[in-house]
Amino acid sequence: IKRVLAYSTVSQLGYMFAALGVGAFFAAIFHVFTHAFFKALLFLGAGSVIYSMHHEQNMEKMGGLRKHIPVTFWTMAIGTLAIAGLPPLAGFFSKDEILWKVFESQNYLIWVVGLVVAGMTAFYMARLMILTFFGKERFDKHTATRIHESPFSMIMPLVVLATGSVFVGFLGLPAWITAIFGSNLFENFLEPSFEHVYRATGHGLHAPISLEFGLAILSVLVAVVGIVVAVRLILPSRVYQLSGNLAKILRWIYSKY
Repeated sequence: IKRVLAYSTVSQLGYMFAALGVGAFFAAIFHVFTHAFFKALLFLGAGSVIYSMHHEQNMEKMGGLRKHIPVTFWTMAIGTLAIAGLPPLAGFFSKDEILWKVFESQNYLIWVVGLVVAGMTAFYMARLMILTFFGKERFDKHTATRIHESPFSMIMPLVVLATGSVFVGFLGLPAWITAIFGSNLFENFLEPSFEHVYRATGHGLHAPISLEFGLAILSVLVAVVGIVVAVRLILPSRVYQLSGNLAKILRWIYSKY
């Protein structure tokens, strides 16, 4: 379970560097900021799962845990939706800002890669949640009698980080929202630091806000497709058959864990 999250960190770093590469320094730092909340939430949530499972880390030996550890489940669900980029959670605002800045800078190939990765992120995070919390319980009877929710000292940070994962994205509202009301507080805060270097490339499309809004909808649809595909392939009784078949067909990109 931790390996999935470790690989996901690499992909999110890729988004940050893509933003830096097109001179969108605000977008890169904003994603660092929001990512701190939902990724810390997911890693600590994984720790709560492992603690509840008495140090078991193999997702294929889990399943059905949502009714045993509900606080861990719901907080990790928020983190999963946030990293998948679904609105109105924090990951949506920061990831969409990066995708837009890459598109605006006319780096269309990098934008396509980022869009595909958004779907992949949604898929493997949904897979993690399904294998861990849904379907048939795949642990032995002895383990079942010992599973319990983590103590307050462990679940309280999950609740705090889940709250941040819901609300911190509103500090960096995109132009298609700020054009109607409000302002991008995070960008305003960073503006003095980047007064002479922000958007160093200086060759953006200056496209209409309607295009930015349309691309945001597209990124959300891609994430939804990733989640739907994961549900159709993995949940619940066909987990081994279909997951195994997918591993054989796409063995060159598919990771068992």
